[in-house]
Amino acid sequence: MKDRFLKMFRRSRDLNTIAEMSDADLADMGVSRAQALALATVEDSVPVRLAEMARSQHVPDAVLARDRDSWHELVHRCAECHDVPACERYLARDEGMDAEAVAFCPNMAMFNALAAR
Repeated sequence: MKDRFLKMFRRSRDLNTIAEMSDADLADMGVSRAQALALATVEDSVPVRLAEMARSQHVPDAVLARDRDSWHELVHRCAECHDVPACERYLARDEGMDAEAVAFCPNMAMFNALAAR
């Protein structure tokens, strides 16, 4: 129960902080106000899991950092994913699983495209 309240207060604080930021400040960070508000509501585990999956698919962190629009799209899809247990199992796997093992991932096509850059 305590964790739930802490998350609620953190989100409220984050949303208030975003509301106080100017459009120029947000642009300097590479996000629109709508993107910042959407990101503030994402569970903390989503960007971590997303980055791990991207690395497992040979997408360098620098590519994700450079292509902010793709990153926002990836985060949104990851946050909406209904197969988190499969993702967690895949990320905890031993090396050597084939591409079919990640068929559950709604971001796989974008990961493939980003890895090919």
